[in-house]
Amino acid sequence: MLQSISAKIQAVMTELTSQELINKDTKEFSQQRDQFYNKLNEKLLILDEAKLLTHIFALWTFQNAQHYFEVQDIENKNSYLLKPHAAQVVSIFRMLSLGDKNEELKNNLVQIGTGEGKSVTLGATASILTLLGFNVHCACYSEYLSQRDYNGFLKVFDTLGVTQNIRYGIFNKLYEEMNNRNEDIRQSVEQFISKGPNNIASNSQLIERAKILLIDKVAVFFSQDFYGNIYTPSTSLRDPTITSLTNFIWTQRKSKFYLNQVKAIPEYVACSSRFPNSEPLILEAVKSLIYDVISFESHNYIVKEDNIVYNVVYGYKTLF
Repeated sequence: MLQSISAKIQAVMTELTSQELINKDTKEFSQQRDQFYNKLNEKLLILDEAKLLTHIFALWTFQNAQHYFEVQDIENKNSYLLKPHAAQVVSIFRMLSLGDKNEELKNNLVQIGTGEGKSVTLGATASILTLLGFNVHCACYSEYLSQRDYNGFLKVFDTLGVTQNIRYGIFNKLYEEMNNRNEDIRQSVEQFISKGPNNIASNSQLIERAKILLIDKVAVFFSQDFYGNIYTPSTSLRDPTITSLTNFIWTQRKSKFYLNQVKAIPEYVACSSRFPNSEPLILEAVKSLIYDVISFESHNYIVKEDNIVYNVVYGYKTLF
């Protein structure tokens, strides 16, 4: 099978870089490349995974073949072509469950060592899955590595027209996109509290394709920072009545007043009147304010642009 794949890649390259498509006497390949892509798209109509992978890698090889076209009449010219390793092809087959009895997409784990081409494997797999009708998310622990891998395969994504269906990013970015896929969830919560439930414009649910998650360095996903934890997005509500109430509690911190006393002050009455549908939420926030102002103590901070900045937020303590 692997020899067959390699032979097919070479055959596609030979056909698509023939004299009728590539003028060897010039380095201006724009028109020839257009013909290449048009001919390749015709071949992609055959959605057999192995054949599809062959043509995707042929495209990837072609887009990285600038040195191949620059050299002339030397031995072993094909060594200038960037080609997938057999281990990468096998890894993709396993992730796609090719060779299994039912060949159903299942959760698969593939071990690829450092420097053995995870980025190429992920990029090619993502390309196949999007062409088969899925939205693909490639999650990584590092923003730098994620962006590097994405840029490395971006030309292939663009040529295949699947860029809008492939997302690369760290886990938190993935969570944010999932939360905000229909609307900005934080903005919706702020409007719900400020204007009430009857004044919120409802957005129609987007019809989405099925999603598939590809994880780079899956061991990180099972670390203490991710596995078993929950993602809790939050938003900040801003209003002059909230500012006045917070400032009053801070200035009166030595009085050690109780909750019932705070509920009677004009600042609290004004705040609860401003958000009549959210008084239980305001009440819980005031409880936290009172507790934090009583147990307030200085925390480590840094000075940035003449402002005091905290590395970690401790509830309302760092607000004070």
